[in-house]
Amino acid sequence: MQIPENLSELLADVTLSLLNKSGFDPAEAEQIASLVGKAERKEYGGMFEAVIQSIKEGRQEAWEEGLFLGREEGILIGNIEFEGFRTSHDSLDCFGYKFLFENGRSAAIATDLGFVGEDIKKKVAGCDFIGLESNYDSVMLKTGPYPSYLKRRIASSSGHLSNTECSSTVSYLAQNGTSKFSLLHLSAENNSPDIALTTCLGVLENEGVNSCLVSVAPRHQPGKPTEI
Repeated sequence: MQIPENLSELLADVTLSLLNKSGFDPAEAEQIASLVGKAERKEYGGMFEAVIQSIKEGRQEAWEEGLFLGREEGILIGNIEFEGFRTSHDSLDCFGYKFLFENGRSAAIATDLGFVGEDIKKKVAGCDFIGLESNYDSVMLKTGPYPSYLKRRIASSSGHLSNTECSSTVSYLAQNGTSKFSLLHLSAENNSPDIALTTCLGVLENEGVNSCLVSVAPRHQPGKPTEI
């Protein structure tokens, strides 16, 4: 198995996240993560391969039992058909989903997107409702507290979707049949609901799009139901 060139950065990212969630002082957590990021890749190769092999075995078992929704063909559960589509993110098996209901309505959800390719646009165009990642404000990310390697990762084509990129996609989809949107997966450090919504509404206004409703999904509790 080939070990990714950015393995050390990925391990540093995971280390930083775990330390922060464990209550470490932010400065100390970043220092420790930085040391991990500078480590030689060969020190972690065996561990990384073992983890990946374990994940693969678990995925295969779930697939065989029909529990794994990482499929691009449709799966019927009850009276709802699920269709998976791959998203551009630097972790294993990232998928968005399209839901087809028996009344002819449809919805889609997509987060962990470095960018929205034409294949995804084609897949979800015309859905009645779409939940789309609006992860970060570019200025907040650039001037924020994250270390440089993490900023590069987030802003890359295999990272997350910015407010501007999300807004442009919302405008395109609104002009192709979608009437309701929810902005998802907002960063707590590099975004805010007001900034994400204002950015999106501003793009829609500038492009003369006034045929859709846009809301922001709350971070820590269920949002209001959306009727489609």
